Order: sequence, then C-alpha cells, then structure tokens
Amino acid sequence: MAHKTYNEKWKESMEEVLGQLETETVAGPTVLGGSREDLLRHYAVLYLKYLQVFRKLDDCYDQMAHPQKRIEVRRMVEGVMGRMLEVREVLVRIEGTQYPILDATLIDLKLTPSALNVPVPRYFVEERAKELEERAQLLAAALPVDEDELSDLESSNMSSHGSREGADPVVRSLEECIRIIQVNERGRQGRMRVRVLKELRRQEKMQAFNGSSQSQLEQD
Repeated sequence: MAHKTYNEKWKESMEEVLGQLETETVAGPTVLGGSREDLLRHYAVLYLKYLQVFRKLDDCYDQMAHPQKRIEVRRMVEGVMGRMLEVREVLVRIEGTQYPILDATLIDLKLTPSALNVPVPRYFVEERAKELEERAQLLAAALPVDEDELSDLESSNMSSHGSREGADPVVRSLEECIRIIQVNERGRQGRMRVRVLKELRRQEKMQAFNGSSQSQLEQD
C-alpha cells in the first residue's frame, strides 16, 4: 500500500509542478506590469506552492524503494529546489530584505507558519553520512570535557531546578563556579579549534583547485 500511496503522491506533485509552470507562463506577463503588491503576492504564492511540492517529492524519494524511480524523483526535487530559490530571490529583491514577510499570503492560503519551514533534503544526509560521522568525531576530539565534571554539573542543576519552587536562590560555592567557567571555556576553545580546522581545510581545497586549474591552463 505504501508503494501505491507514494506513486500517487509523486503523480500529484508532477501535476502541481505543471500547474505552477502554467501559472507562471499565463499570469507572469500580466503581473509584471502590475503594482508592487501584485508582484509580491504572485511570487509569494509561487514560493509557498513550490515549497509544498518540494516537501511531497522529498517524502516520495525517502519512501520509494525502486532505484530508477528514486533517480527521477531526485531530479524533480533538485529542479523544484532550484526554481524555489529563484522565486525566493525575486521576493528578496521586491521586499528589499533577506527575510520576506509572507504572513498575508499564509492567511490567504489557510496555511500555518510551519509551512515556511524548509526541510533539508534527505538525500543530503544519506550522501554525507560519512562526512557527518567524521565531523562528529572531530567535535568530540575538539571538546575534551571531563565526564565526571559534566555529571556533577548536571546533578547539581537537576537538584537546583527540583528545589527551586518556594526555596531560596541557589548559592554555589567558589569551586563549583570555577568548574562551570572551566567547562564553558573548554567548549569555547574547542569551537575555535573547529573553526580554524575548517578554515585550513577550505584553504587547502582552494589551493588544490587553483593548482589543478593552473596546470590545466599550462597544458592547453
């Protein structure tokens, strides 16, 4: 049943994409000659519609097992994502801000604010599973925090939260305060090390790319 359900969902998404393209083709020239409010509403509706289609296609890709169908659905996901970003860029230019306000359009379409949430495509996570695991290991190595200290802090926080109602403010000892500051400082230094490592990796990639480009030009 799930196989049939997501096939139907894929079909519905394709029909919606075709409808969106038809709307852009027919209504586009008329709207371009209209007011700023007409332009804003037109592209806001397009953006939200493409975002809804994107969610459906992402669900289809995640739940489908047929390899060839997954390839086709992924192409659709990437195409819809690209068009969605283009429409958003138009909205940014119209509004003059990186965060267009779409409250009125949400009300007109009877949608909740959660409809504006853009999920990360699931195949991003699948393809970067190894990279994400390496990143987690890097963070774990860059944040060497004593587990005993963390457990002591957590137990003290839990006890302070549990006895907070109707009790006096919690007074910590000097040693406990120093320990909290040390843990926070280690975390800050760890994050700084991660940033430095990322910047070094980025520079290495740029140097490798520039070197390959230079050698290619010399061969040509």
